[in-house]
Amino acid sequence: MTQVEFNEQWSVDELPACDTGMELLKHFADMHPEFTASYIRRLAWADEVDTFTAADPLWTAYVRHVSDCPHCNDL
Repeated sequence: MTQVEFNEQWSVDELPACDTGMELLKHFADMHPEFTASYIRRLAWADEVDTFTAADPLWTAYVRHVSDCPHCNDL
């Protein structure tokens, strides 16, 4: 899947991530095809994402980046 195709499926308008954040998320998704965007969104609504992904260094890198980046989640 190209980065553009990935962005179309995984981008969330209400919680935008910058290009770097989306690249980190794509690395996570490429390593874990069992996690789809819709599945992660359902886990997020239930506050259960970290339960399933906390030990994954790719997810941790994505969360750390999005939390610290001044361009992520900037509406």
